[in-house]
Amino acid sequence: MFALLSVVLTAASPGSLEHDFPAAKLFVRPGESTVSTAIGLDVPFTEPSPERARAFLFKYGGAFALSAEDELVLRSKRGDALLTTLRFERKKAGVKVYGAELILTFDRRAHLTMIYGGPQVPPAKGAWKLPSSYALEREPGATQVEAAWVHAGDVLRPAWIVTRALLEGPTVWLSVDAENGQILERRRIAWTVDGRVFDFSPVRSAPATLCAQQPDAGYSTCATSSLRTLGNLATGAMSLSGPRAVARNCQGQA
Repeated sequence: MFALLSVVLTAASPGSLEHDFPAAKLFVRPGESTVSTAIGLDVPFTEPSPERARAFLFKYGGAFALSAEDELVLRSKRGDALLTTLRFERKKAGVKVYGAELILTFDRRAHLTMIYGGPQVPPAKGAWKLPSSYALEREPGATQVEAAWVHAGDVLRPAWIVTRALLEGPTVWLSVDAENGQILERRRIAWTVDGRVFDFSPVRSAPATLCAQQPDAGYSTCATSSLRTLGNLATGAMSLSGPRAVARNCQGQA
């Protein structure tokens, strides 16, 4: 749960979010001092430009624990007619900080309205002394490894992130301290998605005549679908595959 950051204009210094955007709501997690979420902003941009977005974030860098040596790398730009989001990955000394993305949301006027900063980013401590091969040996069968700063108590530690995809779908994820070899965290990640599916074959449960295409009016559903959690997906899967995943049209044709 977030605690609302009290805005005291008399104590705020120029160039701070509190001073420049008194109508905005700034949220801080308990025990932290940086802004986790800022909503109610209304900053006009000509367009949702990554360059201007970076400049804005560094101008108010103190609110998000950004320092001059940090780097923000654009990872995605998504949007439609109503909203656009820019997702930045934070890097220190050229290495990404795991779980420390900054996400900016713009409305249809290209006005910046919200910033998500996430948990407070602590100081970085340590150096990469062990090779990536050492980390891979800690998880036999793993083939993917990358360097990252990870949260370890009240500091960021240099780590190797190792992942191993299991045959049944989940992924083993672990972080290994790149300085002393300690396993900092191990997870078993099962990727899931909510999907609207038919519990029974729509062609079996209703005559094909009930599934006829309606000219210029879409189609008539042949059976009632339901929302189900589809688990054990491959990492980053955008489609389903396998003996129980079949796509058919309303006439039962695959």
